[in-house]
Amino acid sequence: MDPAPATRHSPLRLLLGLHLTQLWRKLRDANERSGSLTWLIVGFVASYPIIASWLFGRGLRKLGTVQGIGPVLIEELVFLLFAFLFMMLLFSNVVVGYTNLFRNKESVFLFTQPISSSSIFRWKFIESTCIASWAFLLLVAPLLAAYGMQQKADWHFYVLTPVLVGLFIILPAVLGCWTAILLARYLDRRLFQISGVLVALTIVLALRAYMQPEIVADESLVIDASEERARLLSKTRFVQFPFMPSYWLSRSVTEWKDGVFDLSIFYLLVLLSNVLFFGLLAFTRTGRYFYDALSATLSRGSLTANWPELLNQAGRACAALAVLSFFLPYLSLQNAFSEARNSMTQLSKETAQAADQHAWPTLRAGTTRANQFSTHTTVIFDQLAQHLGTNGLGHLGATRAQLEGVRPAFAGLPVLVDHHLGFVDLKPVEAEFSLRIRDYFQANLSGWTLARGSTPVTKPARPQPVSLPVVTAVAISPDGERAAVAWPSVVKLFEAENADAEPTILATPFNFVTHIGFSTDGQWLAFVGITKDQRGLVQFRTPSGELKHEVETNAQPLHASFSPDSQILAVGQSDGSAWLIRVGSPSR
Repeated sequence: MDPAPATRHSPLRLLLGLHLTQLWRKLRDANERSGSLTWLIVGFVASYPIIASWLFGRGLRKLGTVQGIGPVLIEELVFLLFAFLFMMLLFSNVVVGYTNLFRNKESVFLFTQPISSSSIFRWKFIESTCIASWAFLLLVAPLLAAYGMQQKADWHFYVLTPVLVGLFIILPAVLGCWTAILLARYLDRRLFQISGVLVALTIVLALRAYMQPEIVADESLVIDASEERARLLSKTRFVQFPFMPSYWLSRSVTEWKDGVFDLSIFYLLVLLSNVLFFGLLAFTRTGRYFYDALSATLSRGSLTANWPELLNQAGRACAALAVLSFFLPYLSLQNAFSEARNSMTQLSKETAQAADQHAWPTLRAGTTRANQFSTHTTVIFDQLAQHLGTNGLGHLGATRAQLEGVRPAFAGLPVLVDHHLGFVDLKPVEAEFSLRIRDYFQANLSGWTLARGSTPVTKPARPQPVSLPVVTAVAISPDGERAAVAWPSVVKLFEAENADAEPTILATPFNFVTHIGFSTDGQWLAFVGITKDQRGLVQFRTPSGELKHEVETNAQPLHASFSPDSQILAVGQSDGSAWLIRVGSPSR
């Protein structure tokens, strides 16, 4: 009687069954040795998704309450999250793949068995993917659950997302294993090493240039919600690149949540087609390249086997490092800049507290407190100049002439004034101070720049804003023949009928005119404002500008208005009081 034919199984199936059985026995033995520890770990793993979902949900709800940009910001962060997770998965798969494929003794052992290289690579690929991706799955599962609950998604959202995540982890796994094979095969080649170093340096320099803070013009420091969101995420536009796998996953998740099922399924099919294509290449065409790379790795031997060659390479590495260090930062001024920024922040806080304006601190231009703020800003710059000058850095420091040339850009900062209200806004001043530090100074000086004679002072990379004349008050006579316009320390009368005529410049003691008004009958012209010695003053003039009399006030007058009969001028002051002044005589 002939024996029954033996059942044949694929090598991949045998390897999977063997390792699953081995894993089950390890868990069983661990439970027998220390059952309490095993169940403690199981309890932690089971409770982590629940606790993490609750924490993520609270964070998303808090973010969603941000007026104007909350819901849009959450959607942007979904794209950002999966983009960075894709990069993390790619790096993890490269490290785990190289270790598991070429540093694991099992790989060498399996090649001594009657198993094809393609079957060995398939098994190692599956093993590397599981090891590199389990933490990603543990992190992203509660986050997606919290996102679905926060967005009130339907039940089928929780069915789709596991499918999308399962497809998503395949692509970085394939790219990671291919990169590991490429490194193992050509790592010993000098051209490959030099190219790798150059590529790494290029990436670092490109990231440094890309992540530089955005230059903000003075006019755009106060913006609306959409512009604020665009500026906040301006450096993350790359996550919207439509050929990134993370983009396909994010679009499919967000579109399904919004009920746009057709578009969500489209991105799901895009992700599926790429997974099938690259997965097929990995399973059917990568085995022989894996065999060549492993053979090259085993034939290299140990780096310590040839001491003369190792010492020769070490000498070359030291020489290359010495040359490279010449172009690396030699002198860092970050501490001095941070100290100046902190001093400016503290000054703004103290000034805002003194003005009792915590929500949006402003100062009336030309007042004593605004002048004090300007003086303290100059003091902060002088302290910074001491650190950057020859007294602080010796012959590497900036010269006195260079620092004096930069001083006006900082001493004039409080001139940032609202063109309509005449207020110094402290928050834009603080932001502009930080931007001008970056524009006028170099944070790091390399050996090469120092050898060329460079100093911490540099030319600004952007045109500096020029202070525009601030119109503080304006009025036109009832007959329309004259117009009076006030700027800080300047008041002019214009002939409305003759635009080409030169205006009359009036000599006044005002540093800041807060209000100009013609009387109803057109016989009087009143100026209300603050003098150069910070006194409140009201002047009565003829329509042609001739001074008749004036009245000093006990506070800073901010606004005024004539009575209908033009006999009384009502003046409102900064202390909350109101004066009624008779026009014909300096009494109230």
